[in-house]
Amino acid sequence: SMQVDQSTYLTPPSHRKNAMVLFTAITKKLNRALAPRILKHSLSLRYALSPNKPIVVDNPYIDSLLLLPLTQKLLSIEVQHVAKERVQDIKRREEEVGKKSAVDDFVDRVWDKYLEPISPSPIQTGGDGDVVDGMTNETDKNYPPRLKAFIEYMRPVLVPNETFHEVNRWRFNNHFVKWLRSQYLICKYEDEIRDILSKHPKLKQCSLLRMAKSKLRDTVRYGISSSLILSMMVDNDDDDDKHHHDIVRYAKTLPPINVVNEAFQMGNWTKTKSTVDEYEAMRKITHMLGGAIVKVGGTNIHIPDIDETKTVNLLSLEQILEVAGCHVSSCNAFNALCESADIYEFWTQEYVHELSNYLLERSKVLSAKDGKDIVIIDVGAGDGILAHFLKENIVTKRVSRGKKNLTKKSNKNSLAGLSSKHNEGSIPTIVATDDGSWNILPKANVEKLSVKEAMNKYGSYDESTNSKQHHLIVICSWMPMNLDWTKEFRDAGVDEYILIGECDDGNCGDNWRTWGNKEFFVADEEDVDVDINSLIPDYRLDGFQRHELDRLTKLQFSRFDSMVSSGSKTISFRRGD
Repeated sequence: SMQVDQSTYLTPPSHRKNAMVLFTAITKKLNRALAPRILKHSLSLRYALSPNKPIVVDNPYIDSLLLLPLTQKLLSIEVQHVAKERVQDIKRREEEVGKKSAVDDFVDRVWDKYLEPISPSPIQTGGDGDVVDGMTNETDKNYPPRLKAFIEYMRPVLVPNETFHEVNRWRFNNHFVKWLRSQYLICKYEDEIRDILSKHPKLKQCSLLRMAKSKLRDTVRYGISSSLILSMMVDNDDDDDKHHHDIVRYAKTLPPINVVNEAFQMGNWTKTKSTVDEYEAMRKITHMLGGAIVKVGGTNIHIPDIDETKTVNLLSLEQILEVAGCHVSSCNAFNALCESADIYEFWTQEYVHELSNYLLERSKVLSAKDGKDIVIIDVGAGDGILAHFLKENIVTKRVSRGKKNLTKKSNKNSLAGLSSKHNEGSIPTIVATDDGSWNILPKANVEKLSVKEAMNKYGSYDESTNSKQHHLIVICSWMPMNLDWTKEFRDAGVDEYILIGECDDGNCGDNWRTWGNKEFFVADEEDVDVDINSLIPDYRLDGFQRHELDRLTKLQFSRFDSMVSSGSKTISFRRGD
């Protein structure tokens, strides 16, 4: 029979290959021209549609309708591509003078003749056509290629006419400001992070920065540098599914504090919150523009009061972001690393060790009351790393103390997270839960449960006997902003809950209902005449007392720490004492 070479059917014809290359080249050109333009107009529309100007109330449906998330991703990826191309061009020029391909030459000629006149220039011009001083200075500086590209694309989007009025369009848009801060820091410190990780293998291999290939794909889609994430990944040629069956591979170690301080030069960073120092850079820039810093009533938040007609052409993009509330000037590569890896609390060996000691002591106190078992639930646990290392530390400490009294069988059960009684008390059961709504890739065992489901499953009361079946301690790190889960904790009969993150006037939980900050109390229609000084926090009404865990707070590192201020704390709320 006649043999047919199937390769002729598998290989696309040359003209098809050329068409694909042409399509890719044109798509890149269109994206570079349209993405900044669409983002600029989307921000203006989003501001115009907000009923509470200048505040832009979070509404993901309107954002999606106006293509804000899409254009942000496209612009992030485009900035990365442009930077990569420039680096490659430099290397190519250094090695040899090459000629353009026929396809590239054709696209460039068509673009220059028909489309270039209607595409926005990456170099912003002022109202009189002169190149803006701030922009010229920035593009001339020896910035990393990706930061240069980010400035060139984003400045015309943020301040097309270089006035403070245009800053007002987006500075109260929380979602956009969060993205802007993240992208700027990553672009600025990407090369430095790569260098730090190469010099400090303990950081590169720590569990916080280990990611599976599926996480890399998600990261690239969201516009974060693939080269940065690649440098933080574990070499893994296995299938992604194997990740879920090999927890030890991804949850091996946490870095010690001295390594973090040395790598990121954070030894002199303050470990206390200082509102004055936190806003000092914003205050100086505001003064340059003839404005003043004002405090938002009932909060510790400060914002600049600046004449909207003031020009910002002499400010760098970093100064514009700082005066808009992005808080980037006192940051360094550590903050960029947290942004790129989506880390809110950066766990260290010392912090987990101290928290384990605290939980063991509290378990001993609670168990001594009636001999009942202890259950510790980490809700909203994300990747499950904290619960994993707490369990590992607690079991190790307890086993080492009562080693002579433990059989091999009980030791094995303890390592599995089960309760085992001996002369030192019981080893608490530790469980991580998360509903998966933030699409965080688990690095340890995490039960897919919402807060309500977790409290229903592990709540301490047995309804059939109306009695306490075990003691319950809840841990929650960085509770989502403006949400309060603590009422569900208390209603489930917890003995104690421990909150980790910013408190009282920060980004975690509800500042009144969660923390009891009276300045954030919002009166209902029937409570208009309430005396704020007579208010009693919800947790106190339910019989709980607040305890600051200062020894733990001193060991913390968080995403929003800076050289001049640190706001993350560990605070316990205990029933009855």
